[in-house]
Amino acid sequence: MLITLDNFNLAKKIEIIFLSIMTAPYITTDGRFEQCLEHLGDRLYNAVISKYIMNTYPIEQYTPNDLTILTKLYVGRKFQSKIYELINVKKYVDLPIRKDKNQGDHLEMYIGYLNHVKNHTFEDIYGMLHPCIDGEDIEKYHEHTKYELNIALSKKYRCVPSYIFTDGTLTIKCNNTIVYQRHCHSTRKEAEQVAIEYFGDLIDHIISSDDE
Repeated sequence: MLITLDNFNLAKKIEIIFLSIMTAPYITTDGRFEQCLEHLGDRLYNAVISKYIMNTYPIEQYTPNDLTILTKLYVGRKFQSKIYELINVKKYVDLPIRKDKNQGDHLEMYIGYLNHVKNHTFEDIYGMLHPCIDGEDIEKYHEHTKYELNIALSKKYRCVPSYIFTDGTLTIKCNNTIVYQRHCHSTRKEAEQVAIEYFGDLIDHIISSDDE
């Protein structure tokens, strides 16, 4: 079947309807309902970003790699936090603000709440988010990602890098050769973020070389 924008939208609508139905049995007081709303909101937010990118960026001028990097910028926590502030989620949502969640999580929870509880359609949510998304310079929110690090290491060492995290130590290998190793991290995510910052210059070099 030929994949068109209409087919894409239909598929997302089916997924959203399914997820909305699945959240219904989980209305509890222990946070599970909010977790389900966040999960639903995440899918809706990603659908909004996909539609926005398709409508805004001419496909013939961007490679699949460009579009992947753009998508990661728009769904990144830094950009989501800005959208959270612009919409002023804290003012309007009547769900509890959980200390274990960041602003991006609360934005997704709010979007799920609008769809599942307030019956806002995808088009309603897209209309609400579009002015906020369109009014921001996405380049300001660029942060190196693990995806970019994988590309940079793959091109430099001509192999797919492997990540090993054991007892607080992150080791990155390329062709069975250790190219990075650092200890004293509490979580794998934190360790990978430090590694991404460490290889920042390499990532910039690879990306700028691709652009030339």
